[in-house]
Parts: sequence; structure tokens; C-alpha cells
Amino acid sequence: MDVQTSALLEALSDAGLARQWDAAALARGAALVKAVHQFEATSDGALSAAQARVQGGALYRVHLTHSPGRALRGDCDCPHAAGGAACKHQAAVALLWRQRLGGAALAAEPAPPPAPKAEPDWARFVRAQPAEELAARLLSWAARVPELRRELQTWQQSATPVEDLAQAKMVLTTLLTPPRDLHEWRKVSTYVRKAESVLGLLAGWAAREPALGLGAAEHALQKLIKLLDSADDSHGEIQDLIRQVAACWCGALERAGPQPAAFAERYLKLLALDAWGFLPVMQAQVAMGEAARSKVRATLRQRCDAELTSREEGRARRDYLDHLQSPEDLDERLRVLRARLHSWTDHQDLIQTLESAGRAREALAAAEAGHKAHPDAPRLTELLIRAYQRDGWDEEALRLRREDFDRQPDGPRYHALLEAVRAAGADVQAERSRIWHALQQRVAEARGWQGQQLGALMLDLWTDEGDWAAALDWLRSPRDVGPTALDRLARSLPPEHAAAAGQIYKSLLEREMPRAKSPYTAELRLVRAGLERLGPEAGRLWLAWLRLEYRAKRHFIEGLVGL
Repeated sequence: MDVQTSALLEALSDAGLARQWDAAALARGAALVKAVHQFEATSDGALSAAQARVQGGALYRVHLTHSPGRALRGDCDCPHAAGGAACKHQAAVALLWRQRLGGAALAAEPAPPPAPKAEPDWARFVRAQPAEELAARLLSWAARVPELRRELQTWQQSATPVEDLAQAKMVLTTLLTPPRDLHEWRKVSTYVRKAESVLGLLAGWAAREPALGLGAAEHALQKLIKLLDSADDSHGEIQDLIRQVAACWCGALERAGPQPAAFAERYLKLLALDAWGFLPVMQAQVAMGEAARSKVRATLRQRCDAELTSREEGRARRDYLDHLQSPEDLDERLRVLRARLHSWTDHQDLIQTLESAGRAREALAAAEAGHKAHPDAPRLTELLIRAYQRDGWDEEALRLRREDFDRQPDGPRYHALLEAVRAAGADVQAERSRIWHALQQRVAEARGWQGQQLGALMLDLWTDEGDWAAALDWLRSPRDVGPTALDRLARSLPPEHAAAAGQIYKSLLEREMPRAKSPYTAELRLVRAGLERLGPEAGRLWLAWLRLEYRAKRHFIEGLVGL
């Protein structure tokens, strides 16, 4: 295994992912892996990248990049990631990337299940009581407690066999009616746990009578999708339930067999509600049969063409494209894509469709047109570079790499640029000198956060290349560099620079302590890391100074014990 792949798999390991996402976000990402579509991974020299679409509250675009020596980086156009946060959609793509690389074995061995807890005395007492006594007490309590009475009514509804769709809808309405305060996200989990009981009912009805199961699942979808307008589904729990109900709906449709053309109207009404893309449209098209499918396609095409003619941008075009994913739909899909190329994402969809179809020459022409129309769109630049490299146009790829790095310098772009230099047979050292001269000039001219970002980039690049002398020499003058780059440099410095690493940790701690608060977890980590790099005597002196300097911070001093 080469260094690049090994580093990527480490970044995608459990430990690597835990550095990017907390346990809750990873768990939500794992639940979304099946909602990842159009996944594509590429490798370009030292840079590895993956992109996909993830079906969450909407269909989100996700990009991940990695190069040796750097953490996994990603972006997503969901609201949560707008401020640069690592979201569950990025986690889902990272987990799928690991699966595709064969890195599932990197996952830690599952922990043994916890031993069952012994029931409390009162629970054992209840189990020992006669059924008649329990029923009498339960009814008495239900008369005084409305919530318990509603729970019993829900139990009755779900346990009562239904004879027709009208009865099934009544049961579903009872189970899915939300409380008044579902706009508070804390209430959503409780609601979803109760509402999940519909899944067993839908499966049972579909197995007994597919048409009943199909209509019932359709009713449940309508209820749940409309609920998203008023509920705070920040954690995506209602959306996960909707996806499961949509799977039940599609399963019932498959059991019911080919539908008449009139079914198209029912389907299109459901599709109109589904602005988030929960319905498995390709699977549904196959299941509904030719008559209904032809009617659906004809209606969607008519709406799409009317939208394109009016130059309005609504849902009709996207809905139609979502139904044109089969190989036999390629020509029609290309017609629709070419009919409107306004945004950079429109160009991206056209380029990727051509690439997937193996139409490389047309993909190159489309990539050039897209880059010309949107020269500042990084994704289109990347697609054009890839097309140039595929066709052996190394000089053109190098030119774009230079422009891309000069416009937005960062670590992955730096490594990709040097790889492009090598591929083009140009002088790597001369290019590196040009880059560093330009970076140092930009740092000298930058102010505020821009200067801090550029300084952090320089430290990261020196760290990537192991140029410790240059990094430490640059830091001898006061520099406004963020803590992340400094921490990474200190962790990477080899043993011969241990003292310098210790000094970096000391400076980082000094910066953090004025605003630090109990329990001082991050600050104590810095102390521990610094002590590991400082010599024994220097470490003892530093600890003594810390106890004196921060004696007013009692919990911090307590944390120093044992270090």
C-alpha cells in the first residue's frame, strides 16, 4: 500500500473520523450512508478527493479532500455546514469512501453489549401482580392522566385490525398526530419513537393486501412530509422516518404490481409534496409499470419544457431529471441539461453526465464552456483539469492549477499544483520558489484574519514537506498564526526539535489561559503534550511556574496533579 493510500485510510479510520466529527454526528452520518448518491472518488497526485450528493432535508452536494500530512477536509451546502462545521452529510460520504476503499476493517471491534441491568424492586413487584389488578389500576390512572389515556388509545388503534383503507388512515392519523409543541426539537425524539410503530403496521398491511398497504403508506408520507414545515427536525429524525415509510410505500407498490395510467395522478401529487427527494423515484418507476410510467414521464416532460420556455427556475426541470437516470434516458437527459446552463451546478451536471456516459470529447468541451462561464467555481475548475489530464493536455492542466492556487491558496491545491508541474515535465524547484515568494509577499501585505490564514498555510506546507528549519526560523519573529497550525507543527516535529515543540505548546497555553474555563480539558492537553516534548528538568520548572501563575484557577491546578 502506498503512502498516500495509507494516509487516506488512517484519516478515514475510526480514530481519524473522530477527530472531525463527534459520536452523535458520526452516528447520524452512518444512518445516511444509504442516502448517498452519485458517489465519485478521484486521486490526483498527492490529493485524494470524493464527491457525492446526500439526501437529507434537501439534496446536498458534498466534497471531501485529503492529502498526506493533512486532516480530512470537506464542505457541504447544507445550512449546518455553512459556517465551516463538519456535518453529518460529510460524515456519510467519508464512511462510504472508506467502504469503497476496503477500509471497513479499520472500524474498531464493536464493544461487547452491556450486561442487562437488574430490574428495580418496584418493576419486579409490578410483574408479579394479577392482570385484573393491573388493568383496574391502569384504567383508574388513565382517567386522571390525559397523556396516559392517549397512550392507551394509540395502543388500541394500532392493535385493532383494519378492514379497509379508511380505517387504516384513521389509525395512522392517530399515531402520527404530533403534539402542539413539536416545534421544540427536544420533543421530536419522543414523537418519532412513538410514530415508528406505523412501520410494522404498513409492512403487515402490504403483505396482506398490497393495495391497502400502498394507500396507507401514501397517507403516512403525506402526514409526515407536511410535518416538516412546522417541526424542528434539526437532527433529521423525522426525515429518517420518512425515508423508511417511503421504502414501505415502494415495497407495497412492487407487491401491488403494474398500475393503470390513472395511478400517475396519485404519484405526481405525492411527488409535488416531496420537495426533499424522499421518494425512490427510479425504483418506483419500474414498480408502477409501463402505463403509469409513460403517463408520469409525459406529464413531467410537459411541465419541464414549459418551465424552460418561460425561463423560470422551479422544480419541474429537477423532477424530470430525477426520473431520467437510466442509460436509455441519456439523450433526453442531455437535451434537458443543455437547454438551461445558468448556474455552475447546471454545468457540473452536464459535464458529469457526459463523463459517466463515456463521452469524453463532449465532456471536455462542456467543461471548457463551464469554466469560461464561471471561472471562480472551484468544482468546474477541477472538472476541467481532470479532463485535460485525461486527454494528456498537461500544460493546460498546469496553467489552471496555477490560477486555482493563486486565487485560493491552500494545502491540497499546493500539492496538486506540484504534481501538475511534474506531470508537465516542468522545473518543480523553480515552481516551488515562485509559490513561496508569492506567499511571503502576500503574508507581508495581508492584515487581520487573512494574514493569519496565510501564515497558517505556510506552516502547514512546511509541516507537510518536513522543512522544520524553515518553519522554526520563520516563527522566531512574532507571528499571528492560528493555534491549529501551530499545534500540528508541534506534534509533527521530530525528536531533535523536541525543545522547540515544547516551547510552541507553552506559547499556545499562554494564549488560551486568559479565556479558559473549567474543566480546562484542552488546556491540560496542551500541558501534557508540552511535558512530553520538554526535558525532565525543563518540565518540572514549567509545572512549578504554572502552579504559581495560575494558582487562582483551582480546577486547573488540580488537573496538573499527576502530569
